[in-house]
Amino acid sequence: MEHSLSDEEVQARFARHLQMQIEHVLVLLGRIPLPGMEAMEPRLPEARELIDHLEALEVKTRGNLQPHEQTFLGTALTELRLAYVEASQGRGRAPAASAPQSSEPFRAGAAVPTPGGSIASPQEPSGSEETKKKFFKSYG
Repeated sequence: MEHSLSDEEVQARFARHLQMQIEHVLVLLGRIPLPGMEAMEPRLPEARELIDHLEALEVKTRGNLQPHEQTFLGTALTELRLAYVEASQGRGRAPAASAPQSSEPFRAGAAVPTPGGSIASPQEPSGSEETKKKFFKSYG
């Protein structure tokens, strides 16, 4: 049985794969809690390994990604590295908001990493306060 994905499906699945890996690193760094739990103590070796996997993915896909995909991955890696350094120095315990559930972070105005290792969508939908996500970083 032959199953072929459209370009849009491949892009969406790749985007979701990156988001899941980013979220996993943030959980391991104690930045976001698992549902129903508090943020864990940083697990630096595991977080470092996942960051290394994303770095390898960046190297192996160089030249094959769309510019916005490459920017997203590069920015995410920069923010994850910063979060790792903060966690290794005991400064990364403030939980950040979780990543959005969109499967298309590469479209215009889509989810991008923000300073402090959280992932945010720059174009929040207008509506009630409940649908709006607030992101902040504490350096205290």
